[in-house]
Amino acid sequence: MARSTVPVSPPPYDSSAREMLAERTAPWPAALTAIEHVAMVGVTPTSIEFAANERTVNLEVAFSEHAKLLEYADALNAGLEPSTVGWRWSIQQTQLATGAIGAGVGGTARLTAAWR
Repeated sequence: MARSTVPVSPPPYDSSAREMLAERTAPWPAALTAIEHVAMVGVTPTSIEFAANERTVNLEVAFSEHAKLLEYADALNAGLEPSTVGWRWSIQQTQLATGAIGAGVGGTARLTAAWR
């Protein structure tokens, strides 16, 4: 006689519990600390978004010069604690200010930090 198998459904609120655990174990305090400690004239953070399920932090900034943006990204990475070795900030997208042409012109950028 063949045994019938009953499908096992996940416990109630399983996905919510996993999402909460991912948020709790994410290194978001280190990301906030890095952002708070890297104050730079010419670069202004405008928004931050944590995506624990994707294991990323997205930071939107406004910048006055492209060179300042590069300097800011380097400063963010230099300020990371040894416990955050598994991730680094990188510039994902930049957009020049409307009507801006030429080197050194400001705009907005999205920086992303991803961890393992």
